[in-house]
Amino acid sequence: VESSCADSDADFKYGAGSSSSQRSLPPLYVREEHLSCEELPDWDQSRYEMIRIVQLAEDSQHAQIELHFDKVLSTEVAVKRFSRQRLCSSPEEFRARWGAEDLEDPWQEIYVASYLGQVGPSRVPG
Repeated sequence: VESSCADSDADFKYGAGSSSSQRSLPPLYVREEHLSCEELPDWDQSRYEMIRIVQLAEDSQHAQIELHFDKVLSTEVAVKRFSRQRLCSSPEEFRARWGAEDLEDPWQEIYVASYLGQVGPSRVPG
């Protein structure tokens, strides 16, 4: 998991907006209190080369899916790019701004991706 938190939203492309009603589900309980933009490694622009945009962001999705080529691993990787406005600077700021019941919490996704990618028995290759 790498971050481009310091970047502006200038390169973030938005698709046609659509609205969707939010479902009410219980919150996920994960340990993410250590996460903030400053805690995430910087996005290595020299390592990744963008191939194409797979799915433009829409109002109901808040993120853009991109296909990049990882020059170090010599393989294609999927990237989910959140706008800086949507991400905020921390999980606490996100929840204060968008609500704790928001089902598309980028900090939950960052935590899960970090957890699944760590060394150990829970590691999921990919």
